Amino acid sequence: MKILYYATGGGTGHIVRGYSILRELKKKHELFMIASSPFVHILNNYGISVFKIPGEHENTLDNSIIIKNIIDFIKPELLIVDTFYYGYYGELEGCLQSKSLKKIFIFRYRHDEINHPDLSCYDLVIIPDPAGYGTLLEEKDNFIRTGYIICRKPEELKPACEALQYLRVSSFGKKIILVMHSGYGNEGENLFHMASQVISDMNRPEIIVRFASLETLKDPKLSPYHINYFPVVELLNPVDIVISGSGYNTYHEISMVRKRRVLKAFKRQIDEQSVRNSSEKYIFTDRKSLENCLLKALEDKSAVSVFPELYNGSSRVSRLIEEF
Repeated sequence: MKILYYATGGGTGHIVRGYSILRELKKKHELFMIASSPFVHILNNYGISVFKIPGEHENTLDNSIIIKNIIDFIKPELLIVDTFYYGYYGELEGCLQSKSLKKIFIFRYRHDEINHPDLSCYDLVIIPDPAGYGTLLEEKDNFIRTGYIICRKPEELKPACEALQYLRVSSFGKKIILVMHSGYGNEGENLFHMASQVISDMNRPEIIVRFASLETLKDPKLSPYHINYFPVVELLNPVDIVISGSGYNTYHEISMVRKRRVLKAFKRQIDEQSVRNSSEKYIFTDRKSLENCLLKALEDKSAVSVFPELYNGSSRVSRLIEEF
């Protein structure tokens, strides 16, 4: 079956969600993805043919025409649309009316819209959250809650001794703080600069800080600390504390691995990160609040609880696709 995953939008969220689902398909399929993220190279060697279209500010071409041409070229039998129900530019309305094309929608809560539109053109609507998280005005029979969609399972993480090599930490016995962020502009580097300065002022030589980001560095001084690795969740076993934003993927990957987290809510067009981290223990907004959170987190000996059954979303979605 020819499967096309529609993952336009910036950042890594859409493409990693698509990758998380497609990699678990057991039967032989032809896998395609349309993406505008600057990070599409991370999907190389995963058996997914990626059509990289220009980002919103990268060109003057009409992306809606580009996307229509790609769909006409592929002639998919199953179309999976992430977040933007009629397409980012509204360009999918025509093909969504096709009776011969199977269609799945990956629903995301969007703070830029109060109500979702008519989704009756989709055979299946996937809500990648567990029951009880968020409410919709109407969840019909073909709306299925799958749990969180993430790209690795606990047993797929690298052993601590191996992960330390990738983190460039030469010995056990150190406390490792990992800043994880592949955001827009200088968000990631600014976050790392803030965290490393706070940790430096603590004057605690047993603490090592690293910066995991898919971004190309703008500050060459960060090179010794920069970990450009996908998916970085594989390296979390020896990490003690993660400092990050509160995007869907990063937030749930850290939770699944039971790591203590210190979080910031970044402003996004559709994703309300402050809602996702509202019940968290350690939330910061500036340098002072980050310092307070880190001091408390370093002394916190309580266990980080997690419910493993909530993190099987990608497997469940792939099984639903196989049933098609």
